Amino acid sequence: MRVTDSNIFSMTTYRINRGKNTLDTLTEMISSGKKASALGDDPLAVQSIVRNDERTGRLDQFSTNATNARNQLNVYESVLSEVYNLITTLKSDAVALSNETTSYDQLETFGEKLDLAKEQLIALANTQHNDSYIFSGYKTGNAAYDENGTYQGDNGVMQVEVMNGVKIDLNITGTEVFGGGTSGITDLFTVIDQMKASLHNNFPNDFTENFDELDAVADNITSATSQIGSRMVYTDIAASAIERLKVSNAEVRQNVEEIDYAEALVKYKAQEIALQATLQTNSTLMMPSLMDYINR
Repeated sequence: MRVTDSNIFSMTTYRINRGKNTLDTLTEMISSGKKASALGDDPLAVQSIVRNDERTGRLDQFSTNATNARNQLNVYESVLSEVYNLITTLKSDAVALSNETTSYDQLETFGEKLDLAKEQLIALANTQHNDSYIFSGYKTGNAAYDENGTYQGDNGVMQVEVMNGVKIDLNITGTEVFGGGTSGITDLFTVIDQMKASLHNNFPNDFTENFDELDAVADNITSATSQIGSRMVYTDIAASAIERLKVSNAEVRQNVEEIDYAEALVKYKAQEIALQATLQTNSTLMMPSLMDYINR
């Protein structure tokens, strides 16, 4: 089969274009530092990058959830500590008052102290975080307790996902700490009202009957604080795991996406030499001699 000039030209052009395209691709890779700058360059690599980015997006959301949860748990821990300190101080002062001969003025002064304590405790029970009442259950837009100490929230328990399929309880309802509602737990604000009423009614006998209930409330706070501490530990563990997975994902993406510069430069040089050789060889083949024309 006779090979015509047209055939030679077509084959030569194809080889030169293919070599040039390969060189252009290597140039782009070295310039960008990326293995695949477009879907057509390496579909499998790009698909892997897309899946990796999706995983990273989910991890970012879990990280945000864990951070927000930790911040709210910090608020609970701080509030519970203040409430506990207020109650234990109130109990200590009440015990001291019941063990001494008291005057009317002393009882009146302690009554004012009880009013102030109740006001402070209601304010703490109505603590807000990010414009939400943290002790109101699902009713985060409503104050947990009214000015009289009556519970206005519900028993809703909110959860947050900090890992795939791993959720933690985020909130504690007011009734778990301060009592009230239909919880059956000692109502702190009722206890304070009873203590004040007993100051001028069979004092100190009726007064001291409230001490055990104050202790029960303190126990509730200790239990709630323990729950918060456990949730903090779980949240911190999840946050650490998320960060490790994000680092791993970044390394996987880097391995898939970024080039090995030394290897790419070697390939570039080899391709450049190959293209030059092709150009030189084909320039010789495409240059007919006088004898070629005479023999035709």
